[in-house]
Amino acid sequence: KELPTSEQWERASRGALTLADGTATPMPRRSFPWGTPRTPIPAKVDGIGEDGPSAVGGHPDDRSPDGVLDLAGNVEEWTDTPVPGTPGFQIIRGGDWGETTPENVLYFVDVPNQRPAIVRQFSLGVRCVVPSAK
Repeated sequence: KELPTSEQWERASRGALTLADGTATPMPRRSFPWGTPRTPIPAKVDGIGEDGPSAVGGHPDDRSPDGVLDLAGNVEEWTDTPVPGTPGFQIIRGGDWGETTPENVLYFVDVPNQRPAIVRQFSLGVRCVVPSAK
Protein backbone atom coordinates (compact mmCIF):
# COMPACT_ATOMS: atom_id res chain seq x y z
CA LYS A 1 0.00 0.00 0.00
CA GLU A 2 1.06 3.59 -0.55
CA LEU A 3 -0.22 7.14 -0.23
CA PRO A 4 -2.35 8.25 -3.17
CA THR A 5 -1.19 11.05 -5.40
CA SER A 6 -3.26 14.22 -5.31
CA GLU A 7 -4.69 13.18 -8.68
CA GLN A 8 -5.66 9.72 -7.39
CA TRP A 9 -7.32 11.30 -4.36
CA GLU A 10 -9.28 13.68 -6.58
CA ARG A 11 -10.35 10.82 -8.87
CA ALA A 12 -11.60 8.88 -5.81
CA SER A 13 -13.60 11.93 -4.73
CA ARG A 14 -15.12 12.86 -8.10
CA GLY A 15 -15.56 9.37 -9.53
CA ALA A 16 -14.86 8.12 -13.02
CA LEU A 17 -15.94 9.95 -16.16
CA THR A 18 -18.18 6.99 -17.00
CA LEU A 19 -20.48 5.03 -14.74
CA ALA A 20 -20.30 1.25 -14.33
CA ASP A 21 -22.93 0.80 -17.04
CA GLY A 22 -20.83 2.83 -19.52
CA THR A 23 -22.91 6.02 -19.50
CA ALA A 24 -21.26 9.38 -18.88
CA THR A 25 -21.25 10.55 -15.28
CA PRO A 26 -23.81 13.32 -14.75
CA MET A 27 -21.34 15.41 -12.71
CA PRO A 28 -17.78 14.91 -14.04
CA ARG A 29 -16.48 18.06 -12.30
CA ARG A 30 -18.30 17.54 -8.99
CA SER A 31 -16.83 19.57 -6.15
CA PHE A 32 -18.16 17.35 -3.37
CA PRO A 33 -17.97 13.55 -3.18
CA TRP A 34 -21.77 13.35 -2.80
CA GLY A 35 -22.46 15.68 -5.76
CA THR A 36 -24.38 18.91 -5.36
CA PRO A 37 -24.07 21.23 -2.34
CA ARG A 38 -26.29 20.29 0.62
CA THR A 39 -27.30 21.84 3.90
CA PRO A 40 -26.43 20.40 6.28
CA ILE A 41 -23.37 18.88 4.71
CA PRO A 42 -23.10 15.11 5.25
CA ALA A 43 -19.50 15.12 6.54
CA LYS A 44 -17.69 15.26 9.89
CA VAL A 45 -16.53 18.88 10.11
CA ASP A 46 -16.27 21.45 12.91
CA GLY A 47 -19.47 21.79 14.84
CA ILE A 48 -20.95 18.41 13.87
CA GLY A 49 -20.98 15.88 16.70
CA GLU A 50 -18.27 15.43 19.31
CA ASP A 51 -14.73 16.77 19.08
CA GLY A 52 -12.37 14.46 17.27
CA PRO A 53 -12.85 12.22 14.28
CA SER A 54 -15.74 9.80 13.93
CA ALA A 55 -15.39 6.10 13.26
CA VAL A 56 -14.67 5.39 9.59
CA GLY A 57 -17.97 5.46 7.74
CA GLY A 58 -19.71 7.33 10.55
CA HIS A 59 -21.17 9.74 7.98
CA PRO A 60 -22.36 7.36 5.24
CA ASP A 61 -23.59 10.18 2.97
CA ASP A 62 -20.00 11.51 2.74
CA ARG A 63 -19.53 8.98 -0.06
CA SER A 64 -18.04 9.33 -3.54
CA PRO A 65 -19.59 7.78 -6.68
CA ASP A 66 -17.18 4.84 -6.20
CA GLY A 67 -18.24 4.36 -2.58
CA VAL A 68 -15.14 5.94 -0.98
CA LEU A 69 -16.10 7.32 2.44
CA ASP A 70 -15.05 10.34 4.50
CA LEU A 71 -13.29 12.38 1.82
CA ALA A 72 -14.91 15.70 2.74
CA GLY A 73 -14.66 15.35 6.50
CA ASN A 74 -13.21 13.46 9.43
CA VAL A 75 -9.46 13.97 8.78
CA GLU A 76 -7.44 15.71 6.09
CA GLU A 77 -5.22 13.26 4.25
CA TRP A 78 -1.61 13.27 3.14
CA THR A 79 -0.92 12.58 -0.51
CA ASP A 80 2.31 11.47 -2.13
CA THR A 81 2.42 14.68 -4.20
CA PRO A 82 5.11 17.24 -3.34
CA VAL A 83 4.35 20.93 -3.73
CA PRO A 84 6.08 22.08 -6.93
CA GLY A 85 8.89 24.52 -6.21
CA THR A 86 8.53 24.23 -2.43
CA PRO A 87 10.87 21.56 -1.04
CA GLY A 88 9.66 19.84 2.11
CA PHE A 89 5.94 20.52 1.48
CA GLN A 90 3.32 17.93 0.51
CA ILE A 91 -0.21 18.25 -0.84
CA ILE A 92 -3.01 17.29 1.54
CA ARG A 93 -6.62 16.75 0.52
CA GLY A 94 -10.01 16.64 2.18
CA GLY A 95 -11.74 18.29 5.08
CA ASP A 96 -11.43 17.56 8.77
CA TRP A 97 -13.24 17.80 12.08
CA GLY A 98 -10.83 20.41 13.45
CA GLU A 99 -10.56 23.38 11.09
CA THR A 100 -13.03 22.73 8.27
CA THR A 101 -16.42 24.39 8.64
CA PRO A 102 -19.59 23.94 6.61
CA GLU A 103 -18.86 27.36 5.08
CA ASN A 104 -15.32 26.55 3.88
CA VAL A 105 -15.55 22.81 3.15
CA LEU A 106 -15.24 23.49 -0.60
CA TYR A 107 -11.72 24.92 -0.10
CA PHE A 108 -10.61 21.75 1.66
CA VAL A 109 -12.23 19.22 -0.66
CA ASP A 110 -11.93 20.74 -4.13
CA VAL A 111 -8.59 22.54 -3.74
CA PRO A 112 -5.22 20.85 -3.07
CA ASN A 113 -3.73 22.33 0.11
CA GLN A 114 -0.15 22.18 1.33
CA ARG A 115 1.60 21.49 4.61
CA PRO A 116 5.23 21.06 5.62
CA ALA A 117 5.93 17.32 5.44
CA ILE A 118 7.03 17.35 9.10
CA VAL A 119 3.62 18.56 10.38
CA ARG A 120 1.80 16.24 12.77
CA GLN A 121 -1.69 17.09 13.97
CA PHE A 122 -4.75 15.21 15.22
CA SER A 123 -6.88 16.21 12.25
CA LEU A 124 -4.42 14.96 9.60
CA GLY A 125 -4.30 11.31 8.63
CA VAL A 126 -3.60 8.89 5.81
CA ARG A 127 -5.54 6.90 3.27
CA CYS A 128 -3.75 4.18 1.36
CA VAL A 129 -4.15 2.90 -2.18
CA VAL A 130 -3.05 -0.45 -3.49
CA PRO A 131 -0.76 0.11 -6.47
CA SER A 132 -1.77 -1.58 -9.70
CA ALA A 133 0.32 -4.47 -10.95
CA LYS A 134 3.01 -3.32 -13.37
